[in-house]
Amino acid sequence: MHARNRLPRPLAGALAVSLALVPFAGATGAVAQDPAPITIEAFDLGYTPTAIEVPAPGAITLDLHNAGAIQHDLTFPDGTSTGLVDAGADGTVTFDVPAGGIDFWCSLPGHKEAGMKGRIRVSPPSSARP
Repeated sequence: MHARNRLPRPLAGALAVSLALVPFAGATGAVAQDPAPITIEAFDLGYTPTAIEVPAPGAITLDLHNAGAIQHDLTFPDGTSTGLVDAGADGTVTFDVPAGGIDFWCSLPGHKEAGMKGRIRVSPPSSARP
């Protein structure tokens, strides 16, 4: 009989779940690591990252760090917002991401139109990935 190198079942299951949550994103994107908050940096007329991917619909928390010289915020279509965040300060917002994803932007006049916006999308099921 040959000895096999196998993980105990609880460890094998935990490893499979961990690997399913490994982030993948482009230079302007981030992937949510539930339940840890996702940090977005605001600068004058932009955010980084502008694209965020979460593994499933549901509640997430975003931490906004304002590295700009003026106030900024994160606002969602339903009006949920961090509220205005002073230059050099931080704000937090928790909300539910729908299955179809959601857009966000800075609500100060002209900021969204100048490009201060982004999108949170939900990853396709693993069976739909190439």
